[in-house]
Amino acid sequence: STAAPSAAIAAAAAPVSVASPELWDEVEFVINGELTVKLDRLQPGRLTVADLRRRICDAARRGKAAEVQVECPSRGKLSDSTDLFSLLELRRDLRASGVDTGPPRKVQLRVVHGASDERQLLVVTVDDVSSVGDIRSAILAQLNDTQRSNVRLVKRLAGGTFASLPDGELLNGRKELIMLGRSLPVASQQDEAAPEQGPSRQQQVQQQPVRQQQQQQQQQQPLQQQQPPAREAGSPSPAIFDQAKVLDFLRALKRKCDGHEFQGQISKLPASGASAARAHLGTIFAVHCRDVLQAFGWGVNKAAFDGMFQVVFEHRSGPGVAATAWDIEKSMRMKPGDWFGIG
Repeated sequence: STAAPSAAIAAAAAPVSVASPELWDEVEFVINGELTVKLDRLQPGRLTVADLRRRICDAARRGKAAEVQVECPSRGKLSDSTDLFSLLELRRDLRASGVDTGPPRKVQLRVVHGASDERQLLVVTVDDVSSVGDIRSAILAQLNDTQRSNVRLVKRLAGGTFASLPDGELLNGRKELIMLGRSLPVASQQDEAAPEQGPSRQQQVQQQPVRQQQQQQQQQQPLQQQQPPAREAGSPSPAIFDQAKVLDFLRALKRKCDGHEFQGQISKLPASGASAARAHLGTIFAVHCRDVLQAFGWGVNKAAFDGMFQVVFEHRSGPGVAATAWDIEKSMRMKPGDWFGIG
């Protein structure tokens, strides 16, 4: 009879079902409720959290795997050796910090000529997930040039020489790149102003006492107990914030809170009571996040802070909002919900 062999061949050729206890052909891990990481042929012992950290950076097109931390609410921070197969039931409830997992956003990039006698500079707007090849295309388009060989993006080596950046290399947070090739516009004083430029250190020191007083007043009651405030000067209308804008705002805050200056300041905080530590954190937050607050229409006063907390809280159910707020609180060395009041 040929029936049995035919059935056996068909069964052997069929793909393994995702219901198989030992092998999943394709698995989707969802990070921060917004980034999908696809893994092929997952089986016990094949991939670990260390592999997932690299895959997260690949999927997000940002970040460095060494700076990414993965955790889940029920198990806390996950070690690099954790077998991903053991996380199948939690695969849609994972969080990652140290990397922006959101959709692409527009950034301004300075392109500086590396071989001109006078400083030549072009500012281009690109997606933050752009590759070197994408950026070359943006430069050519802005210069109305079609010769790709006219634009070569490079890095400076020891001794003053240059090496080309491969087209596939990602921007990955850089604010400035060096270009060789055709000429660029001569840099003006306005062009030299850094995109997303924050306050000078002198301005921060001068404004710190005022901010400290404002933050101490704000911390007199827990965030969870604060009533929605009336809108005052320096506070934009909550109506202009949709979920996407709130998420962009929180991601910008997260980048500031992950910065070396911010982390260096909170590492110096004295081991004091919760209220004192909170007041110190409020001052540091106001100083280092001032430019982000102002870029989104907020002032740096109690009314603005109350309005900011209200807007974030009202959008807490939006994709990625709560997870990003918790990541900010983690960067501030606070417990989830202690700053934004999202439990």
